[in-house]
Amino acid sequence: MPSLSMMPLPAPTDDKEFERLLTDYAAAKFGISATLWGRKGQKQKGIDIAAALPDGNLICVQCKDYQNTKITTQFLDDCITEAENGGLPISHFVIAVACERDVKLQEHIVSVNLQRLLQAKFLVELVFWDDIQHFVKLNADMLRVYYPELYKAGMKDYPELIRSEEDLRLSFLNVLVKYGIMNFLEINPFFGVYTWQIDAYENFAVSMNIIMTKAITITSTQTYKNIAEFLFWSNEICNLITLRVHTDDGNFATVQNPFYIQNQSKTEKCLDKFRTNAERVLNKIK
Repeated sequence: MPSLSMMPLPAPTDDKEFERLLTDYAAAKFGISATLWGRKGQKQKGIDIAAALPDGNLICVQCKDYQNTKITTQFLDDCITEAENGGLPISHFVIAVACERDVKLQEHIVSVNLQRLLQAKFLVELVFWDDIQHFVKLNADMLRVYYPELYKAGMKDYPELIRSEEDLRLSFLNVLVKYGIMNFLEINPFFGVYTWQIDAYENFAVSMNIIMTKAITITSTQTYKNIAEFLFWSNEICNLITLRVHTDDGNFATVQNPFYIQNQSKTEKCLDKFRTNAERVLNKIK
């Protein structure tokens, strides 16, 4: 019998069920409460789901349950424009689609985000059904609600589960110290960063993915949600740094692109915002 990771989960064929699943997905992934935005017949400003951050900004999701309809780069641009013109304080925008992964669309979003970083606009994340179903398989609550027949089978795939908040907290703090993440959070890419520091963060991210997978039975706890939010903000820091730096000798990287140098203050402002949020959540975990 194949493991749960190899079993394809069918995407919901009902738009409303897809939105409900994505609401739970957003809440679990970002570690904050998420809700459907408005109701049928109302102007939703290109938003289906919203999750409020402590600073008042929103993580917003647009759901497109398109399984057999071809999605184009123009379609993505239209989604972004509609959300941007809505006037909401969006910090992060997710376009969730039920179709298969497409490298051309992924490359387009990378290009779009490079431009938006220069303009200090919210970044865009594109998630396909492959990404969503993998996340569902790692989340016990979602698997139990939306695919109950596979829930029991899925539990057998993880014999060494983390079952308590304290065990999860200690596992997180041990990995945090091991890879020197507190120092990584203070990096200023304009002063430079050693490539081993970026490698250390990537190893931290891999280790935390394993730890969070083992904690699938306690995803609804506050500790799990706090750690998930910390990982979100620290990933934002890592993404912002790695998109801007360039290395000549393979050991040390600095910002060399003149466009980024001209917008140094905007970059540093974004970093300060990400750090403040990461430190705020970390203080809840310690």
